[in-house]
Amino acid sequence: MKSIRHQLTRQLVAGTLVIAGCGGAATYLTMRAAVLNQFDEALLGKARAISALTQQGRGGKPRLELDDVRSLGFTESGSEDFFQLRLLDGKSVARFPAFVSLPRPENSTDSPVFQNIELPGDIDGRAVSFAFTPDREDDDDNDGDEKRRRKPVAATIVVASSRHSLDTTLHMMLAALGMGTTVLLASAWIIVPRVLRRGMLPLDEFASRVSGINTDSLSTRLPETGTPSEIAPIARCLNDLLIRIGASFERERRFSADLAHELRTPLAELRSQAELSLKWPDTRAAGADADTLAIALRMEHLVTRLLALARAEGGHSGMVREKVPIQSAVLTAWRPFANQADAKGLRVTFNLPSDQTIESDPALLREILSNLFSNAVDYTPADGEVDVAGSPASSPFRLTVSNTVQDLDSKDVENMFDRFWRKEASRSDDEHAGLGLALARGYAQALGLDLGAGLDGPFRLTVTLKSMEK
Repeated sequence: MKSIRHQLTRQLVAGTLVIAGCGGAATYLTMRAAVLNQFDEALLGKARAISALTQQGRGGKPRLELDDVRSLGFTESGSEDFFQLRLLDGKSVARFPAFVSLPRPENSTDSPVFQNIELPGDIDGRAVSFAFTPDREDDDDNDGDEKRRRKPVAATIVVASSRHSLDTTLHMMLAALGMGTTVLLASAWIIVPRVLRRGMLPLDEFASRVSGINTDSLSTRLPETGTPSEIAPIARCLNDLLIRIGASFERERRFSADLAHELRTPLAELRSQAELSLKWPDTRAAGADADTLAIALRMEHLVTRLLALARAEGGHSGMVREKVPIQSAVLTAWRPFANQADAKGLRVTFNLPSDQTIESDPALLREILSNLFSNAVDYTPADGEVDVAGSPASSPFRLTVSNTVQDLDSKDVENMFDRFWRKEASRSDDEHAGLGLALARGYAQALGLDLGAGLDGPFRLTVTLKSMEK
């Protein structure tokens, strides 16, 4: 199982590595450029100083006194500085040390050119070179015409120094940055898991609370206030889920109790008749077998409707969809109840469009309508009203069955579609098991329809079958 904490630890440490690496590289490059620029400025300063000491000799040729150069730090003992003065044709004028020959400049302009070179002894060095024209030397020659006849000769200067100190500094900088990055990563690897562990404590506590909920503690509610804002929506959703699950469990408990109650009476009757037949076989009543058959049929009817309800709620009704004319389906389903309605003096009206059809399963639709009509005829008081109305063909499907009622309130309406629910708590009515509307709703859901009920005033119940809103 993937751990969010481990994933966050790896991602944060990897992010720290990327940031530290980029930051270290940028810092190193910036510092390297600064140190290298400082080194180049020192080289250029020495080169400009040597060019300033170079004078035009007689005939305009450059001349440089080595004694003057030694004052700049060019000494024979352990010196890491080198220079060479040349004419533009490459002829050497002066150099230090005398045995060293430095590379000729690649150009003959007065702009300094820096390059890395290899010094004697396989020593890495760095050099700067540029071209210049030496100044005339000040001497006692007062012959102005002779000075004017001199033509100055341009020269090039190359000054080089060992990179040892430069490379040592750069290596120390790189080592310091590498060590700092390593310390930062080690610290992140140690600190990040601890920070995440502490930050996720509320989630661990929340998980512990949730894991403690079972079927015996569905009334438990998770705290929504005082919890982190990331967990509060989850707690709210879980609390809503617990409410629905609790209500579902309560319905199932009530269903089990109701089922046991429904089966207890016919089973007790069957047992009594069996015991009487065994104890006094000669006094057995003539209608005993008929009573036994009636009890068995009632139980069979109950079990059959329970199985049908289970199939409907499980979506295994074997539907076959086709276009069904609403008016014809309603009138056909009403026909078995017409005589009962007439006997009770009910006023029945139909307001159905003749051209409305629905894509549905004819058998399931007929079962729904039969259950609705059975409920309406059975529970409408004598001389009451039953109204059946349909929506126009141009509108979404909607069918309403309204009937007058007595002693029915909004709480009763909420429970009407529960299995085994009947208004009479004693269940004295053997003809109704309280499954008709529950079965009708199960079939409606299987067909993609919505079945609901509501009170229109205190004495009229309206049951509505309609297309589900998308």
